[in-house]
Amino acid sequence: MNRFPLLRRLTLAILVCLFTLPPLAVAQAKPAADSASSKPDDGKLTVTATLLMPDGSPAANAILQSTRPEIGSPAEARADEKGRVQLRGVFGNGAQLHASTADGKHQAALHVTANAARTTFAAPVELKLAPAQPQELVVVSNGQPVSDAVVFVEGTGFRVHGVTGPDGTVTLHLPAGRAASSVVAWHPTLGVAGDRDLDKPLTIKSPLSLHPPAPLTVRFVDTEGSAVPGVKFGMSAKHEDADWMLISDGIASAQATSDERGEAVIGWAPKAKLQYVDVTLYSDQWKTDDTDLKSIADRLVVIHLRKKTPVEGRLLMPDGASPEGILITGFAFGPHETGDIPYARARRDGTFTLSVASAHGYILGV
Repeated sequence: MNRFPLLRRLTLAILVCLFTLPPLAVAQAKPAADSASSKPDDGKLTVTATLLMPDGSPAANAILQSTRPEIGSPAEARADEKGRVQLRGVFGNGAQLHASTADGKHQAALHVTANAARTTFAAPVELKLAPAQPQELVVVSNGQPVSDAVVFVEGTGFRVHGVTGPDGTVTLHLPAGRAASSVVAWHPTLGVAGDRDLDKPLTIKSPLSLHPPAPLTVRFVDTEGSAVPGVKFGMSAKHEDADWMLISDGIASAQATSDERGEAVIGWAPKAKLQYVDVTLYSDQWKTDDTDLKSIADRLVVIHLRKKTPVEGRLLMPDGASPEGILITGFAFGPHETGDIPYARARRDGTFTLSVASAHGYILGV
């Protein structure tokens, strides 16, 4: 008997309340032996693109990257000598694709909504690169130039980064006509600086002056209060002298992993009085229930995590209609302040897997 019949009748949108779910095993039908069976049967979409220079010639060795990277999917791929490149992903939060030559001097960006991605990427796409706009930035600490600082600039549909030289200067190339929304300068021992504006184009001010650092301990515990080791995360922070300094997945070297005590010491955290800390988890096995800031003045932040469980579902389609790649999204509410937004795409036989948290109610949409 099917224990969750609603999950097998998804055709439009469903309200499903899932409380303390055990793992659910569902037998999966084998796909028909046709040409499609040679492709990975994971429901992910494949972007097949041709990257071209302004004169129409192939952009050989150009890089296509997803600026909304997903766990378990490659963040970028490199084009061949004919400018052809493929990139796979669920794109459950939309596809923000950024193409760039190796030197960054020619770029293009493409945005496709999550709902349109399945049909848009059913056929190859073509991206013609255009000359990018150079932006020179200087990073200083106590008025002195900082070498080997990572500078990261992000905007709608693009992410660019570079490393400062001995004079503290780096030249980044931004896509023409695209405005920046955030900028971060980061050094592992000298600190961090940054700014963002999500409401209007950001005016990047230079020099970027690093805020003096002091260690901050981030501790992860589960619903029983036990330490959670091995949690990889990125961190953003706000302190009394500045706005948000977005680190997150923008700078890989700024990410950290909790130790056997469930703790990670962030050496570059601003020394000034911290007002808020936010973490981004790089795992689909956990979700954040709550961020405890009661001890933030003592340089300790406690993140309460809840284990997630994979649950199988199936889409039933009309005869002759393929479910492959159809997007299933969820929105959840639970006992604490932070909800959950899982997503998945259906496989060829209509099955899909969502990672869900106990004690949460989920609204699912197809």
